Amino acid sequence: MPVLRLIRSALIELRHAPTGQAPALDFLRTLAVLLVVVGHVDAAFARVLRPTVLSQLPFVRNGWVGVDLFFVLSGYLIGRQIWNELQKTGTIHVGAFLLRRGLRIWPLYFFVFTVCILLGAGTATHWWSDVVFLTNYFRHNGVVRGSWSLCTEEHFYILAPALVLLGCRLRWKPSAYRYVLAAVLLAEPMLRSMEWLYMTKRFFAHDQHAWEPIYYNFHTHCDGLALGLLLAHFAVFGLPRWAEFLNSKWAPVCALVIFGALWAVQREVFAFTGLTVVFGSMLWFAVTHPLDLKFTKFPPFYWASRLSFGIYLNHDYLVDPLLRRLYSDAGITRELLAIAIVICASAALAVVTFVLIEHPFLELRKRLLRTKRFVSSSGRTLANSQKLSRMLPMTIMSAVPAEASRD
Repeated sequence: MPVLRLIRSALIELRHAPTGQAPALDFLRTLAVLLVVVGHVDAAFARVLRPTVLSQLPFVRNGWVGVDLFFVLSGYLIGRQIWNELQKTGTIHVGAFLLRRGLRIWPLYFFVFTVCILLGAGTATHWWSDVVFLTNYFRHNGVVRGSWSLCTEEHFYILAPALVLLGCRLRWKPSAYRYVLAAVLLAEPMLRSMEWLYMTKRFFAHDQHAWEPIYYNFHTHCDGLALGLLLAHFAVFGLPRWAEFLNSKWAPVCALVIFGALWAVQREVFAFTGLTVVFGSMLWFAVTHPLDLKFTKFPPFYWASRLSFGIYLNHDYLVDPLLRRLYSDAGITRELLAIAIVICASAALAVVTFVLIEHPFLELRKRLLRTKRFVSSSGRTLANSQKLSRMLPMTIMSAVPAEASRD
């Protein structure tokens, strides 16, 4: 039966990584989703019961940093697709790009949105901000919990190909994109500084309420996406001399020092800059030193990576009900057990939604991208490719292997 074949193929895809998959990136994505889940469980544990000693651990209390790691990973993986297409064809097929992203994100996202509306889990009067992907500006929680970060990524999916199209129209050399993205990375902390001064009147003030719009808004929290896109450019077109230090094994250590210094100066303004530097250096180390990270070939890292989107969307709805039913008192052992239960329950639910929702639409995406319209335009012209190759110096041959991606 077709339905059984589809379910079987989904389970096979979950169990077996494709050829060329980068295990280190699976590990980083697993780390990102675990940081987010643990942070949310700990916050709920403190709210429903009381804080435990786990709440004092920096990576638990600040589990939100997992979102910034997601941003760097997303910028890099999507960037590889964009820059590879630009290198091969001299342009980008926006329709195919949006089709790939839409059928990856929208089916499960709008399924969760619909379920929330039907069950009353969200505020229906603000549903429009979820539909048009603006909860990062108009209602930070949204109907779908955590939707603000997905809205930020959706804005990135529009602006990234738009940048390439602009460059194609203006006949930029590939190296020009590096400087544009570097300028964005420099502009972000300056923009946050101006907004912070406007809201607090004192640069070194600390104000959680004033920090929230900076945290949620795309224009003040897109550092990770921009750096990921820049690192992908380095991977495809080659590393420029001014960025060669990235290849050093000391780069992640230096990144941590930079992060500590920036955090000490003004954490609300410079936290995202510091986190982006740290996670960017981790990602670059992961893709350039895979032999040093053999432990990342552990299969559960791939499984968690494939299920990370479903886990991210569903876990927050499981936390409060589970805590209220299972516990009447707090304790570190109980919290650790609660974290394990939420992770397992969320992963199990993510398997179901992957098999029944995500995978069928990914298969549809494959069929649509094989159609004549997309095949003929994505392989646009050999002339465009040859024209681009004449713009590139002969030394630009990336030492970074291409990653297989089912995103």
